Amino acid sequence: MMRIWLKMVTVGLLTVSFSSLAKVEVNLKDDVNVLVINGEEVGFRLKKLSTLQLDNGFNQIVVRVAKLVTRYGEYEKFNSDPVVISFNAADQKLDVGVEDSINTVEQAEAFNQNSAFIIQSAKGIDYKQDKLPLLGGISRDYAKELNAYNRKNDITVAGAAQTALNNNTVQSNTQSAPVRVNSTAVEMVRYWYNEAGKNEQKAFEDWAFSNRVEVKQPLISDSKPLEMLAYWYAKADKADKSSILSWLLNK
Repeated sequence: MMRIWLKMVTVGLLTVSFSSLAKVEVNLKDDVNVLVINGEEVGFRLKKLSTLQLDNGFNQIVVRVAKLVTRYGEYEKFNSDPVVISFNAADQKLDVGVEDSINTVEQAEAFNQNSAFIIQSAKGIDYKQDKLPLLGGISRDYAKELNAYNRKNDITVAGAAQTALNNNTVQSNTQSAPVRVNSTAVEMVRYWYNEAGKNEQKAFEDWAFSNRVEVKQPLISDSKPLEMLAYWYAKADKADKSSILSWLLNK
């Protein structure tokens, strides 16, 4: 298991007084998605959670890179291996990101070999990061995997985190706001996607992202799920296509 202890280097002085910060503010850079905050799974959101407000002291988040990357001029979805980051902080702002650009499949695969995130702060801070071990099963349960990781490493996370997005503060121990499904097209795409096999899902994802603005080329297949996915995606308006692609990107 990758196990990294890093010591942060001071990157500059903040222009605000730390005494005015009651909590730890964590800013997630573009393409960095948070999956779990102090044991509480975030769940699906139409807009990525970009700012977290955490209590002072020990905190733990699970993050991954989620973005579109190119292969031979075509776009495909990349979700990196999830990484758990544990740190102690008080009254400061942190930025979580990656050091190198990830724009191609080759760069994405290279990142997954190391999966190292960086935290920048005006204060020095010790943090530890590991790839989150997979427990097995058809789908991943990040909260359960994190719980197993903490038991193995004798880590205790006390209390739930408080998160904020666009100045709207919610408690992380409540469920995420439900996805607003505002059209039959979105509902049917989600239904037929779940009916499709893994290869069919991959084929639809590649096709949908290649036709993310408008459908310029048909998806020809003898598969009933793929036929229906293509039909309902073509019926979706611009906003619904964006909702579908966001849903796919976060799966």
